[in-house]
Amino acid sequence: MNSKRSYQMRLSDQKQWIRTLIFVSEVLLSVIMLEVIVGNGGRWISIGPLTPRMIMALAVFVLSFPVVIYYARELFTFLHIKLLLVFFVYLAISSVIGYFNRNSLRVIFGDWTSFYMLFLVPIVTLIAIQEQAIKQRIKTISTVIVIGAGILTLFTIGYHFIYQSVPQASRIVLEKALSDLQFGGVALLGDSIARVYLRSQIFIPIAIFILLASLIQTKSRQWIKIVVLGVLYFGLLLTFTRSYWIATFVAFVILLVLNRHQYKRLFKVFAISILPFLILQGASQLVYHENATLVGFQRIVLSYTPTNENPGLVDNPNDNPANQSESDSLRNQLKSYLFNAIGKSPIVGHGAGYVVAESRPQGWTEYFYFDLVAKYGIIGCVSFLSFLLSLIYPLVVNRKQRYMDVALTTMSILMVVSYFNPYLNNAIGLPALLYVVFIAASTQNRQIQVIETL
Repeated sequence: MNSKRSYQMRLSDQKQWIRTLIFVSEVLLSVIMLEVIVGNGGRWISIGPLTPRMIMALAVFVLSFPVVIYYARELFTFLHIKLLLVFFVYLAISSVIGYFNRNSLRVIFGDWTSFYMLFLVPIVTLIAIQEQAIKQRIKTISTVIVIGAGILTLFTIGYHFIYQSVPQASRIVLEKALSDLQFGGVALLGDSIARVYLRSQIFIPIAIFILLASLIQTKSRQWIKIVVLGVLYFGLLLTFTRSYWIATFVAFVILLVLNRHQYKRLFKVFAISILPFLILQGASQLVYHENATLVGFQRIVLSYTPTNENPGLVDNPNDNPANQSESDSLRNQLKSYLFNAIGKSPIVGHGAGYVVAESRPQGWTEYFYFDLVAKYGIIGCVSFLSFLLSLIYPLVVNRKQRYMDVALTTMSILMVVSYFNPYLNNAIGLPALLYVVFIAASTQNRQIQVIETL
């Protein structure tokens, strides 16, 4: 009798321990998401090479490891877990290839750490397949993304207006602060309009589609969401980043196709939410004496000269390449290097740690997919893309569930933007992918309850 009671007590303690670990991991994941969005490059505070998001991600991994091992059998019923493991196995093989090709050990290590957020996929999946309040959990993390993107947008808009109203000496201080914190950069477009580039602004279009999908699904007019949506539109414009605009257009088409029976509702929401955007654009035009939308449209086909030596991402093929890491001319040169590298070893690649050009000593260029093939070959690229596609399939077949449209548009934004800028191999873009994993895993009808299954 006593032994049975002792067993029940140990079982109860084990249940509580696992529940606590999952809860703490879930909270830390939400904090990581907010810090990634607001903290941009993550160097606003650091301990040597470690940033807050690295420390928190490591904490989540360590805390969740026993739980993940305990539920390994359940986790391996998910295709995306199996394919992610295949990718990591090939990454290990590619590291050996890179070592024998005498690639830099520092860059090989960097290639591994660029994907460190993917080690959190198992615990994210495990949290998603609990039956307890899964819709509320998705709503919570969606709210975190919208709040973070809202803060980022207000910072962008505020910087846009302040930059024009301060003297040149103050502008230099503002630009240096953004650069030192690795937040982003500033450049003047057209005659004088300021472009504020922040590294985490990819979350602005993601937040836009979270709100759009929410407003489509409700009949009531939620004016706060509509106003926030309009403000996000203007923040997206001020990024003057063409890859974001292209991705937003693609995501809008996807949302329209998925909600073709509610297209009137979608266009009505868009028409109403454009009003705050027009007000902010009018205020900008009063300050800069230029139409920001027109400058943005011109940016699609024209190049502009930056106003300082380190403006962040700008477009000007005639400027000094050393100060123009994102110029069209340098991009074309990088493409040429990448194509040559791929042609020499298309199947297995040159191995982890391969550096395609001296101008990219960290080993990665702007073209994520080409880099993937150059380093890991067609095999590595296919294994990674298979992992991504395994997330899309359950979203498509379970579209009737809420937040499926949000996950699909988020995935499309990540995949489109990553063609022009690498977001699927760093700690800024991968948290958004974890958001997609969370929603995709929650749809697959393999829920468990920690309390009941122990």
